[in-house]
Amino acid sequence: MSGHVGGSRLGNLCVLVACLAVGCTQGGDTWEDQLLDAPELRSRKAALVLGFESMGVWKAEGRDVAASLVPIDGKDALQLTIADRAWLTSAGFQFMKTPNLVEFSVRAPESATAKNHGGYAQAYLSCLGRKIAREPVGRVELGSLVPGEFKRIALVVPESVQTSLAGGCEQLQVDIAIDVGSAPGTYVLDQLKLRAKTPPIVLDSTPLCGLPEMAELAPNALESSLAFSLARGMLSLALTSFA
Repeated sequence: MSGHVGGSRLGNLCVLVACLAVGCTQGGDTWEDQLLDAPELRSRKAALVLGFESMGVWKAEGRDVAASLVPIDGKDALQLTIADRAWLTSAGFQFMKTPNLVEFSVRAPESATAKNHGGYAQAYLSCLGRKIAREPVGRVELGSLVPGEFKRIALVVPESVQTSLAGGCEQLQVDIAIDVGSAPGTYVLDQLKLRAKTPPIVLDSTPLCGLPEMAELAPNALESSLAFSLARGMLSLALTSFA
């Protein structure tokens, strides 16, 4: 009995160590967040664009549109006073992955309600230098916004646009169009994020911890040397304790 329990515990530990090394997901798809400390986004300009933290990297256009920065949780966000429509255009920044999801947060004014709203938000992607101009990403109705509260908006990049932007872009540009319908007022945008989805790949044919099925893991796992070394160390320690 003790041998069976020990083997079971060791098997579970192997799975845990593998997850720590490369990251495990639920549902099958492996989503790679393009965070600000990722190699693709280490430039200061990219950080400012994605954080809506500088008027120098965003241009706002539209009738009676006033743009300014407002502090949100210790960082800046983009505040827009909109009469009817606003068009935002970012500076170009490097993003060397194929984007398939565009996300950002938006907060409607206290006066906006689903009953009187009727507005929408839409995003576009361009690649400066590759003649890819304002490819539409998606559109979402703003009637579901709760007045005074942030809502996360996710727009799926169409397959045709993913094909056009395959492999990423040295100078990616994001446009966001906002139509406030019959609910004019002050809107706040924050936390723009681009995501790239890549399928799992087989790293090598060497079974990990005696579990061949764990050889098919998340992409770029071996590049995360710190996590992998940590996991190997934990595994070595655990095997010593079972000896």
